[in-house]
Amino acid sequence: MEKIIKEVNQIFEKRLHKRLNSKPVFSALETLELERFYIAGGALLKEEPNDYDLFPITENNFKIGWDKEKESMYKVWETVNSVSFLINNVKIQACKFHNKSLEELVERFDFTHCKVGAEIERQNIATPSGKRIAYVIKDLYISQDHLRYRLLGYSEYCGVQPNDYPLSSLLRVFKYYKRGYIRSSYDVIFKILEAFLERGYDSQLDFERQLRGIDLSPEDAEQIDENRQALMHIYYLLTGKTIDDWKVIFNNSLKIGDKK
Repeated sequence: MEKIIKEVNQIFEKRLHKRLNSKPVFSALETLELERFYIAGGALLKEEPNDYDLFPITENNFKIGWDKEKESMYKVWETVNSVSFLINNVKIQACKFHNKSLEELVERFDFTHCKVGAEIERQNIATPSGKRIAYVIKDLYISQDHLRYRLLGYSEYCGVQPNDYPLSSLLRVFKYYKRGYIRSSYDVIFKILEAFLERGYDSQLDFERQLRGIDLSPEDAEQIDENRQALMHIYYLLTGKTIDDWKVIFNNSLKIGDKK
């Protein structure tokens, strides 16, 4: 097992260092002037990520050193949980919520293939030709769940902590299935539905909070809007009640910004 862990560590370190210091991603991080952050989930996996999910290390969240002109140029999307930027075709999602440690952050992820993360720091490093700036891995955390995923060859739903969002997990099942992470979408869906029932919903507002908790991209939001009838039906099955006004939930509760 120690040999496997060492090999997996080397794979992630090499992959992440290459991605973060590639010209387009490095330029995006420099534009946002980020000194330290956690990065977790899809940005560390084998296939090229659609976006880079960054998380603050301190409770002060990200203090991005930019002006209003830069904001108008690069900020493309915002929810209550995150702000997304598009810089030179690189999508950076800066999450607003703070976790006490890298381990705590990673352990909150709900699918085993995603449960890996790193602490990154911007540093001046020595090279044969002098010093240069690079994004360096200060810490790497690979969960036992992720090692299990590698041994089995498929991802599993591993539940969420109290107050987390099984509805978000449900909406991501088919995306992960299409990408080959999940072996059987039916098995996973039943486990998530069990989490739904265990959690329960006491009101429409409670259900809305579940939608607020989802870090949506523009494409994800459009998909939810397209599947609003299914979500309304889920709410009815869980509570025996109907949703009063879907547009209010979709536009106000999620607080979605304008797509550019």
